Amino acid sequence: MCLLAKLTYFFTFTLCAFFQLIITFVILLLVSPVSPDMMDWRTVFPAFYPEKIEANGNSDRTVPKVEFADIGCGYGGLLVDLSPMFPNTLMVGMEIRLKVSDYVSDRVMALRKANPGQFQNIHVIRTNAMKYLPNYFEKGQASSLSFFLVL
Repeated sequence: MCLLAKLTYFFTFTLCAFFQLIITFVILLLVSPVSPDMMDWRTVFPAFYPEKIEANGNSDRTVPKVEFADIGCGYGGLLVDLSPMFPNTLMVGMEIRLKVSDYVSDRVMALRKANPGQFQNIHVIRTNAMKYLPNYFEKGQASSLSFFLVL
């Protein structure tokens, strides 16, 4: 094997190992709750949660739970379309791609700003739903799940 072929093989192998290491670290950066009790939905849906909860855990109104989940929500079209149809139902989109989840988050914030009082019931979370979906929902909590699968 000539020297050029050996160097090409070495650098190709090294770059592949380097990219695998980067992908591993990126996946580790996806922070998810350990259990559904650990998920703080107040940060995602501030309009639906009471600002203060009494010391004994009771508040003056019942705490809503997320009922609709759009797994692999893409650019959030389904969430945006369903929001006016179900204004009192909390919906969350789950997307693994950083740029796409940032786009949906910005889109939802812009819709909330342009339409005060509307679109308060939707948001997106960047997560790997294949691994962490049970960590977000209690048993029987979600009444509707939609999946977008790319085969």
